[in-house]
Amino acid sequence: MSRRAGRRPHGRSLVELLITLTIGLVISIFLTGIYITGQDNARRIDSTQQIDDGARFVQQLLARQLREAGYSPVVGTGRARMYAWGDLNLNAPLYGCTGSFSSAISVAGGLAQPGCTVDAGTSSEMIEVRALTVAANAATGEGQTCVGTDAPALGRQPLPAQPIVVNRFYLATGSSGQSELFCRSNGSNDSQSLASGVEQLVFWYGSNATGDGRQSISRWDRASTVPDWNTVSSVRFCFVMASPGNGSLSAASGDAAASYQDCLGVTRTSAADGRLRRAYWTTVTLRNVVNGSTTPLL
Repeated sequence: MSRRAGRRPHGRSLVELLITLTIGLVISIFLTGIYITGQDNARRIDSTQQIDDGARFVQQLLARQLREAGYSPVVGTGRARMYAWGDLNLNAPLYGCTGSFSSAISVAGGLAQPGCTVDAGTSSEMIEVRALTVAANAATGEGQTCVGTDAPALGRQPLPAQPIVVNRFYLATGSSGQSELFCRSNGSNDSQSLASGVEQLVFWYGSNATGDGRQSISRWDRASTVPDWNTVSSVRFCFVMASPGNGSLSAASGDAAASYQDCLGVTRTSAADGRLRRAYWTTVTLRNVVNGSTTPLL
């Protein structure tokens, strides 16, 4: 009788097990990386949509205010005679300040140019916009200031009382600890936050300083170098918007989106908060002002 040699049972070798574990670990790391990248991209897309929505609101708000600057119910040269003196002086429908206004909003006794504390090193500015308006209507928002109060009616004989709005826009730190766009008006001593995440606000004022009466811009100035506010007929503004909350951008990891160019053309990197930042530009023609003239037009 022959004896059949039994086959020795054997499993996988230690080397095979290590190779299998290594392959599994590599696959896990790869899939985890894909998941994290997908999450980062989703957050970035969400942040982009949020700052675009916020920027659209700020652009529309400031552009609408600028288009209303200098409005008057009187058309033509008669307006210059009626509204060029006293409490309703609108020959200069706006003023800017590279720094901060040093005087409170005042309309009684005449709309004089507000005081300005110039800060050449600042990257943000203030602007004051003035316009006559209509009787207040809470349903439509007509006749109200930027803080939601009714525009006070002013006048001086023989002129009838006319509601007038004086709105100031500027940046300040809000209750959230972030930079926000604020407004203050002649209808109230209170300030009102309008938009969060606005970190820089810069204005350039276009005017025709040649006096040739042409409807063209001969120069653009920051507020501190405007030759004559009566000749300003166009405003270009830029602001930097930051996404809300902490983001996922990292300049240290080479994330290209972490770099951005601000309103003054300086390339910057996002702070340690990792928030997405972008600069937005808009140019607005002052509809109620004739280019190069001190005579406003409806």
